[in-house]
Amino acid sequence: MKGSAAPEDERMKILQQRLARRSVLLALGWNVAAINQGVAEYAKKANWILDDNMCHSGIIPTHWSGDGIITMIIDPDEQPLIRLIEEKGVPVVNLGPLKSPLIRCRVMPDNEMIGAQAAEHLLSRGFNNFAFFCVSSFPVVQERMQGFRKVIEMAGKKFFKLDFVPKSKTDFIDRDQYLKLIANLSAELVNLPLPLAVMSQYDAEANDVVRACLTANLRIPDDVAVIGVDNDPIYSMLGPIPLSSVNNNLWLAGYRAAEALDQVLDGVLLDETTIRIKPEGVTVRESTDIVAIADIYVSKALRFIVAHYRENISVTDVVSNSGISRRGLYSRFEMNVGRSIYQELMKRRIEYAMQLLRDTDHKLHFIAEACGLGDAERLSKSFKRCCDVTPFAYRTEHREKARK
Repeated sequence: MKGSAAPEDERMKILQQRLARRSVLLALGWNVAAINQGVAEYAKKANWILDDNMCHSGIIPTHWSGDGIITMIIDPDEQPLIRLIEEKGVPVVNLGPLKSPLIRCRVMPDNEMIGAQAAEHLLSRGFNNFAFFCVSSFPVVQERMQGFRKVIEMAGKKFFKLDFVPKSKTDFIDRDQYLKLIANLSAELVNLPLPLAVMSQYDAEANDVVRACLTANLRIPDDVAVIGVDNDPIYSMLGPIPLSSVNNNLWLAGYRAAEALDQVLDGVLLDETTIRIKPEGVTVRESTDIVAIADIYVSKALRFIVAHYRENISVTDVVSNSGISRRGLYSRFEMNVGRSIYQELMKRRIEYAMQLLRDTDHKLHFIAEACGLGDAERLSKSFKRCCDVTPFAYRTEHREKARK
């Protein structure tokens, strides 16, 4: 009997440790892979028991019991989820704007900055006419439109609102209603001044704009450039046309939501808190890969830069393909773009290098060649001069931020 006591004690100790682990419910109405991954990364670090079945099944887990809930409630009419958190009575972190006595923390994107980054990207393409397409009046959409509009109007450009917010919740849910939406949107787009740059509230709606343009025989991006939000690989890569999109860093939103819930459960986060997640910039694809400047020579120069900046081209190559003298192009270019030819060329190369440093594990020599900068030494010097940080430090800092 004495010989069996120690193993039994050890088994009880292991069982107690397992029971002591925090049990957390990830109650999202749908599967958002990047959010799930961020939450799972923190859950692994914190040794949680994590239940994310609802993200896959959509079934409200009324049987669940545990320590805390991470959810995403945007609409106050999402009564099943609201009832769930009320019935469970545990601390909640919401990845949406809804407030409630049980919601101790909200983790949301910096929507105004998302709108601003989209606007700055489209302005860099030389557009003078801009529109925001919305099918929802939720605060997240209004904030994105506000950030977009503010930057556009500060630049002295024209702003239009493509307002297709449904009059009732049953609008646009079946095939006939959806086709009516596309037809009406097509008619509005045709009546706006071209070329036009359009931001949509999400990637899904950006693809609706693309479909409306195709219906109206408007060329993308020549007549209408389109940008979405989320950088969702399904919507942005597998829609009618590869879609440029603002990356709103959903992985970090999931991670920070989990971290905040742990702080609430530890008694560290006592007051109601809102955490804003900054976007990571625009991933450029075919839907905005255009230069819309009236000056034919500057437009030619910019199109040549866009098409060839990843190659080992120089300012002389840009001038040679513009159809005008070096002196003539220099003054026209600065007046229309606000930068010199060399600065524009380097801006695009460094932005692409930043994207590769963030999103890949490629070595510096590979990135340098991919950006048209030739070798790692030149990349390092140019990057440090433009960003005041080395490529290695930039990559390290970005990845550390993503983990926080």
